[in-house]
Amino acid sequence: MKVLLAVLLVSFIFVLSLVIGAQNDQIVEVNYFIAKSELQLSSLMALLLGSGFMIGCIVGFLSWLKLRLRYNHLIRKSHTQKID
Repeated sequence: MKVLLAVLLVSFIFVLSLVIGAQNDQIVEVNYFIAKSELQLSSLMALLLGSGFMIGCIVGFLSWLKLRLRYNHLIRKSHTQKID
């Protein structure tokens, strides 16, 4: 149930960003540390939303992996204590 709710929430955010982005076709200037570029506002929003989503997925996966490894370590430790 939680997964379905999360998928619906992410889908809603993506659709909302597409609708907002379609209305914003202005050109904006983006200053990077090294260079400048001009992008459409909708492209910039899509780029930032996508990169934020990917960073969130990576952080979530790494947190899950850390917890999974810790869980497996504790299970192995409890099995060795039961034998002794």
